[in-house]
Amino acid sequence: MRAWPLVFAYRGVVDGAEFSALVDIKSRVLAEEQESGRIWMDGAQPGGFAIGGQDMKSAYEALKGMFRGILEDMAEESDSFEAFHAETQRFFDDVDTGVSTQWTKYWRASQKDELDCEPVNWMGRMRGAATRPSIEVLAIEHPASRDGGLVPAGRDPQDHYLQAIAA
Repeated sequence: MRAWPLVFAYRGVVDGAEFSALVDIKSRVLAEEQESGRIWMDGAQPGGFAIGGQDMKSAYEALKGMFRGILEDMAEESDSFEAFHAETQRFFDDVDTGVSTQWTKYWRASQKDELDCEPVNWMGRMRGAATRPSIEVLAIEHPASRDGGLVPAGRDPQDHYLQAIAA
């Protein structure tokens, strides 16, 4: 079985009933190739989620949709920005220690050029501090019409990507 330590970054605007928030998360995901050739992705941090697909690209698309759904559910259940912020922080702080240990093992192998990275070459590469999990949740102020949000300067309101760890 082959596996790859990945960094999944999600940046998007999430709307609750009384607020909108820009969520920027960089998470660690372990992608594993099953005997069938399917790809399974498990969250290391945040943990508690897993999803798969026929290949790496379809697993990635499924992960994007699932991640957005988790955030939308949290926003729907939160009665304020502060409650949403606290819930996203709890979600982010959940570390699956087993997956995290495996992620680190494969990351170390990638640093020694011991991984076949061909299946993840299309993702781009990250090194060093860029591989650390992080979260930022910002309140977005809307004009009275709520036709469009004001996004903090320098931010793309909808951006998500998956990157492999470079050797």
